[in-house]
Amino acid sequence: LSALLSSPIFDLRTTYFIIAGIAGVNPEAGTLGTVAVANFAVQVDLQYEFDSREIPADWVTGYVPLGATHPSQYPSQFYGTEVFALNDELCKLAKALAEKATLRESTSAAAYSAQYAKEPSDAFHAVTLPPSVIRGDVASSDVFFHGPHITRGVGAYCSLLTKGKAKYCMAAQEDNGTLAALLRAAEGGKVDFSRVVLLRSGSNFDQPPPGKPSGTLGMPLHIAHGGIGIALENACIAGLEVVKEILSDWDGVFLAGIPPKSYIGCELSRIGTAFESAS
Repeated sequence: LSALLSSPIFDLRTTYFIIAGIAGVNPEAGTLGTVAVANFAVQVDLQYEFDSREIPADWVTGYVPLGATHPSQYPSQFYGTEVFALNDELCKLAKALAEKATLRESTSAAAYSAQYAKEPSDAFHAVTLPPSVIRGDVASSDVFFHGPHITRGVGAYCSLLTKGKAKYCMAAQEDNGTLAALLRAAEGGKVDFSRVVLLRSGSNFDQPPPGKPSGTLGMPLHIAHGGIGIALENACIAGLEVVKEILSDWDGVFLAGIPPKSYIGCELSRIGTAFESAS
């Protein structure tokens, strides 16, 4: 991507970029086949990690932010690619356009998802609904994590780094790397970072059904839960609705762009100003 963005062959200054792919969905947010349009992408594995079997009783996770001494403390050390904020105005529009798509469902995915409806507090009510387009943010990690305890820690970290703004929904891998390349190109005048859309569709859940420990059902991406096929299709057909609108109203709206009303870019590279200045 960096090579493409830096090539003198292409003029990408008014190009829209749609980052789309499958992900592990949080059952509190959606079900298999759900499509989430993200405002934030948070790199959750740039932390210290302690063996979860040996952590203090008051820790919810073995991950501790860099430079901190407790999972709940804000980090004091940064790489600068931990958090990316996208154009919320474009995100709102992209969600509305993606909702025009008729999302795919499958009987096998519905049957597998029904196991999550047994959660006593009804926290997983979203899995009982058909796939839909929602707003929800992405946790990027090079480690494929799975399980309710680590997932709660991921959600808390996403909230911590964004001062409560990011709502963890989808677990993916490469989004922060992709966004880092796009932001660096934007800083060099090659692209417009306000023209980036990030959407992910749920291919598997980020934790097992209630009462079934992680690992007892097999590897999350390999078991026959019916989610991968519809997730691939839904990411495509939802994103296609955005593409069609951009093309049909290019001169009237999209050539000029959708002006952001809040901070966009890499939040932690501008620590001390990013969230305080965002509306």
